[in-house]
Amino acid sequence: MRFFFLILACAAIGCRRSPSAQVSGTPRATVSLDSMKRNSLEGILSAYEAKRISPDAAAKAILDLNVQVGIEMDAPLRQAMVREVQARRRAHRSSPDSQ
Repeated sequence: MRFFFLILACAAIGCRRSPSAQVSGTPRATVSLDSMKRNSLEGILSAYEAKRISPDAAAKAILDLNVQVGIEMDAPLRQAMVREVQARRRAHRSSPDSQ
């Protein structure tokens, strides 16, 4: 909640300092890409932990985020990550663009 108010305060100060700035409607708080990825990663891991998604689905989703992950993984998730990385490498090598 405090973060939201900080964003609004910065937006208000920024608009006040720029006399030519015209804001229609309510200002939107921009969220950094890193925090969006972190939230997505937390959601994926939470869903995996609650067994709502399989290890393979979690591995694909984590790799799709394209972030370096330094987390402890149980054996099924670690094995799924290895399989998915190997599958992506094979697909990349066999694609016509890679030659």
